[in-house]
Amino acid sequence: MTIKTFKCVVCAAEVTKPKSYAFQGGRACRTHEEACSAHQAAEKAIKDKLQAHKVSKIGSEVEKDFVSSGKNPARLYGIRDPNTYCWRCSKEGIYETQVFTRFLVNMSKAKLKGLGESNPFSEDSPHYQLTRQELGERVVLKRFPLPERYPIWKIKQLTQANPDILWVSQTAKMVVLCYTCAHDFGFDWNFDRVDLSKISLKSLALLGDSAKEAANEVAMKEILTGIFYNPKFKENSK
Repeated sequence: MTIKTFKCVVCAAEVTKPKSYAFQGGRACRTHEEACSAHQAAEKAIKDKLQAHKVSKIGSEVEKDFVSSGKNPARLYGIRDPNTYCWRCSKEGIYETQVFTRFLVNMSKAKLKGLGESNPFSEDSPHYQLTRQELGERVVLKRFPLPERYPIWKIKQLTQANPDILWVSQTAKMVVLCYTCAHDFGFDWNFDRVDLSKISLKSLALLGDSAKEAANEVAMKEILTGIFYNPKFKENSK
């Protein structure tokens, strides 16, 4: 296959696309200062246009800060982060997936610290105790999709008529609940459980080995530094 070449508009030399820049309606060698300057100016114009588009879509000066800093928009407005508590009882919480991650890490921690082997079927197991200590008073949370035609009066009751949360739940068609509140309002806590009976033992073993390797690495870092590597689970943990 023949590589396509272009005639440099500055020095007339034959040049390939990877070694040239678009310049004055054609292409020019990357060694020419004027071609490099034009290319850099074009790149900057594209970046400025993208940034301006982001800011124009968001609007306010506060949200401009959000674009540049990556801060949580809820915090910028002084709004309680809806991902951190149950929308019914308002208790602070942690998503179930994060808790499962901590179970894996704490299994490794228990073994490394000599606390004994962990039994996933016993709540007295060392990894359960470590996770409960980390969780403290926080409840376990889960997102639930709202059923079709879920009555508005029930959503208002579920969200305690909080106007912000009510709007979010209606727009996103979902709610965030703890185990107790989910049960009280008829949501199936296990609706998203994977049917392990359909997965081969070989696949489960491979999955377990890969998860154990990652958990061991995190556990070792946490033991050595005394800092959790999941700040959303427990801030400033020592």
